[in-house]
Amino acid sequence: MAVLMRHKSNIYGLVNDLTKLTNDIATEVTRASTVEGSLISLSTTDKTNLVTAINEVLSLLQAQASSLADDLAAESARAIAAEGQLNIDLSSEITRATNAETALQNSISAEVTRATTAESVLDGKIATEKSRAEGQELVLDGKISTEKSRAEAAELVLDGKIEDEKATRISEDLLNVKIAANLSDLADKAVSRTNLDVYSKSEANEAVRLGGAIFITESKVVGSDKIELTYAPKNGMVFNFATVRHTDANFVSYDIPVTVTATAGGKEFQLYPNTTGEFDGKNVLVQYCYIPVV
Repeated sequence: MAVLMRHKSNIYGLVNDLTKLTNDIATEVTRASTVEGSLISLSTTDKTNLVTAINEVLSLLQAQASSLADDLAAESARAIAAEGQLNIDLSSEITRATNAETALQNSISAEVTRATTAESVLDGKIATEKSRAEGQELVLDGKISTEKSRAEAAELVLDGKIEDEKATRISEDLLNVKIAANLSDLADKAVSRTNLDVYSKSEANEAVRLGGAIFITESKVVGSDKIELTYAPKNGMVFNFATVRHTDANFVSYDIPVTVTATAGGKEFQLYPNTTGEFDGKNVLVQYCYIPVV
């Protein structure tokens, strides 16, 4: 502790201390003013007291903190509620999706069952159709075989008729030669006829007329369901049970019934196809016999 000096009305050292204190106060005021700034520049309501201004700011901060806390609590409550609703919606969607998957699975199972049943029915129909087709093929094969046998037999008959026709033609040629022979140089014509089997033309023609008919096969073009033969068939009859035959490009034969008409001297025949004009413009084969005109 400093020594206090006293002398009558003066206290030595006090003046110096007061002076120093005054200077320190002025320095502090300057420092505080510099640090604190100008109070008039405060944005607070009270601009005269720093503590009041600080308390005002504190009150504002506390109010904002309280509002923020309320907002946070409200947001938390909203988020919790939203999360609860989201869980409910998610649960509902899971239930819906599960039900939809179950329904889809049932639909798929039903479709599989339907398709399987349909496939079985189709397999049965295919098997039935296959059996029917195979049966038809067998029937057709039988018909083809029968037709082939019939055609071959008809060819043999036709070949025989052709040979008969050739023989007839040859006989006619020989007969004509005999008819045309000049027998005027023969001494005994009656003996010559007997020995050479030679006859006069009138005798030969009469022998042919009395001897029977000539067999012939002709190909004729149909027009307006009719054909006209070269000769009039004997008794108005054609062979093959009164039918004519057309064979198409696939070698399918059609036997068409015919009857003789009252025109063309018995040489015209009426065809009776399934459809009128069906064979017009097409060739048909006709087999018949006729009596030669002498």
